[in-house]
Amino acid sequence: KDVWILSDGPVAPVSLLQLRPSAIELRRSANDLPSRVADNLYWFGRQIERAEGLVRQLRSCISRMTNEPEPKNLRELAWLMRALGEDVQVPDVEGAEAGEILESLRTEVLSFLFQPSRSGGCWEALRSLYRTASLVRDRLSVDTWRIISRLDLDLLFPTSKDQARLGDVLLLLNEMLSLLSALSGLGMESMTRGPGWRFMDMGRRMERALNTLELLRTTLVRRPSELTPLLEPLLEIADSSMTYRYRYMMSLQLPPVLDLLLMDETNPRSVAYQLEALAAHLEHLPRAAAETSGGSAPGIDDGVPTIIVDY
Repeated sequence: KDVWILSDGPVAPVSLLQLRPSAIELRRSANDLPSRVADNLYWFGRQIERAEGLVRQLRSCISRMTNEPEPKNLRELAWLMRALGEDVQVPDVEGAEAGEILESLRTEVLSFLFQPSRSGGCWEALRSLYRTASLVRDRLSVDTWRIISRLDLDLLFPTSKDQARLGDVLLLLNEMLSLLSALSGLGMESMTRGPGWRFMDMGRRMERALNTLELLRTTLVRRPSELTPLLEPLLEIADSSMTYRYRYMMSLQLPPVLDLLLMDETNPRSVAYQLEALAAHLEHLPRAAAETSGGSAPGIDDGVPTIIVDY
């Protein structure tokens, strides 16, 4: 503005903006999802479910350590600890004192929960969840990101972790499970049902099925002795105890437990339910169209779900 010209009266405003905005074309969720975003959302869903599975298993173990001064069935408790991972160090329960076994299990639980360098531990699972969520932050709501930010062990448990009491750790796990459940609930109730949501839910279904199969394989298949004491914690970890009691109202037996956790399509925690959900998602994914006359394009099967690649 090198030159100012004074006017005798008001000057009419001049603008290049449209006085009346044009009508916006209505849209629905498009299928042009970048492959990197689809991949990140898929792993985001897997890591949500992986963290929840670890928390449920840890809570089941710790609750059995704190129920009684000298818990019974230490052998079953040791098997539940082994199900956490291949590198979990479980003491030999034969011939050892109960106090010594419990102290060893307590040390291993705290290490698995709080040790940042622990491979496959809870700390690593939460860090992976946060890192993957940061890659798709523009796809997550403010409430979702607020929950993810709270899933920090230093924030949730600021006191000394080496001498943590099991009762306080149990309260911590309950709070973590509430946050993870809220995170899953926001994903189910707030995300539009586009390809992004489908890939995230596919990750959750895949991880839940794998977790259930690995839990049953570790605790039941590898165990040669009596299996009945392990059925109650398995139902508890799979959040299916109430369904079992409502249906059978009797002592625990292996066949109905396996049916509920593996084959029941109405149980959202069963493996069969996860497989049906995965099949339904695949049916709604974008499909490749034939580009040549007389058949499909070379290397592409007509009707096979595809992902649009965008680098």
